[in-house]
Amino acid sequence: MIMSLERLGSIILSSGLLAEQQAEFLSYFQPAGEEQMIKVAEILQIHPAWIQPLYQNISRKKEILARGDMAAWQKLLLDEFSQITEGM
Repeated sequence: MIMSLERLGSIILSSGLLAEQQAEFLSYFQPAGEEQMIKVAEILQIHPAWIQPLYQNISRKKEILARGDMAAWQKLLLDEFSQITEGM
């Protein structure tokens, strides 16, 4: 698991996120299993431009959940669906 976490970390390192954001983004994947981290690393290696939008999306989710704003949550999910269907 350490190897896949390191691999994912090296991909995120080149993302342009600030060091604090990189550490936070990487921490989201630590609970995942080895197989899931490998898949995420493979996807992000192919599509490194997706790292920043994914980080921003997760950050927005955390903020919205903290506020309990269901309307904002629904809008975020619709935005996320649009990003996915358009290939980010």
